[in-house]
Amino acid sequence: MLHFKRKLKTASWLVCFLFILEIVIHYVNQNIKQSNTQHSILQTSPSVRSLKTTVKCVGPSYNQSCLYQNLYYIKQGFLALSLKEDNLTLPGVRLAALATTEYRPRHLIFDTYEKLHQFVRSENEPRMLSGLTIHFNQLWHGNVGHALFDGLYPAYIAAIRFAPKHLQPFRVLVGFDKSQCQTCFSEDIYSRFAGLGLIKSNVLDVLAQRQWFVFEEIILGSGMMCQRCIQSNYQLAGGVELDGSRLFRDRMYKQHGLLPPHIRRNHSAERRDVTKPLNAYIVHNKRFTNQEQEDLKLAMDEINNHTNLYLNKSIDEIRSLPYPLVRVFYLDYRNITAQNNVSVGIDATAIDSKSPTYELLDNN
Repeated sequence: MLHFKRKLKTASWLVCFLFILEIVIHYVNQNIKQSNTQHSILQTSPSVRSLKTTVKCVGPSYNQSCLYQNLYYIKQGFLALSLKEDNLTLPGVRLAALATTEYRPRHLIFDTYEKLHQFVRSENEPRMLSGLTIHFNQLWHGNVGHALFDGLYPAYIAAIRFAPKHLQPFRVLVGFDKSQCQTCFSEDIYSRFAGLGLIKSNVLDVLAQRQWFVFEEIILGSGMMCQRCIQSNYQLAGGVELDGSRLFRDRMYKQHGLLPPHIRRNHSAERRDVTKPLNAYIVHNKRFTNQEQEDLKLAMDEINNHTNLYLNKSIDEIRSLPYPLVRVFYLDYRNITAQNNVSVGIDATAIDSKSPTYELLDNN
């Protein structure tokens, strides 16, 4: 009887073992099937085709901006990768102020996604630059006026075209001219304004000799929205129709830890104390002739004398004027010197970058 019980116990253990083994084999088979299925999805599903390039453009053909996803950067410059079935075309854009030629990235087309995938993976895993990047070329960045309104402002307008991307932190990729400027502060402004730092194209060119890069999102095309690109209404491009002037000003204030001025929808004196003149500045230009400077001085004297006259009058009389009181100043930067023992505090902001932040550095 005891011998029979031992046999029964052994048989029971054997049945349990076979049952567990069958479960394990079934689980393994299911994983193999699932893995094969996932591999097939990787090759066919558009939702996971994360290596190919896509592009979306807005604006007229002579002045358009394009938002690329997965745009590669190699030693020959930008590179777009697509499938034959996509029928992807790369529109021309202008990268610099008043550029006379259009730019298009180099474009490689593959018959299948598997070939595209193999081509990319053969290049030692390109380094991903995540988030949004805005690219433009900049002449004369030693002159902050050109740096702001012939470079940074047009690039920001291009981002506004893809709202709400202009509200988020981004990096700037800037192609500077060959002139060296060790004392320029425009690079600091670029870095702080953007929030994610600054990449110089010449540094990226050196690093791309050894490694590929891929931009998760990058905007190209802002050259014809510069301050020097005179419009028929003499306004900044996108300044009114896209509210670009106010958005640019407000972001510049906030990124330097300052509160933006009140929104004035009708005129510059709105919500101001009428007894305090509105300050206006004429900035000296080396192209002003002697006669033009004399004419400007006469106009300034007439405006300032009118303001001085009404400052001694009652508030009611001042309010009856059809325009605010204005005090005009003439600025010549050559005659301005830094003040000593002046402390200026700049508060950090939520998307602030330290000044300036260079995301890529060539240490070799």
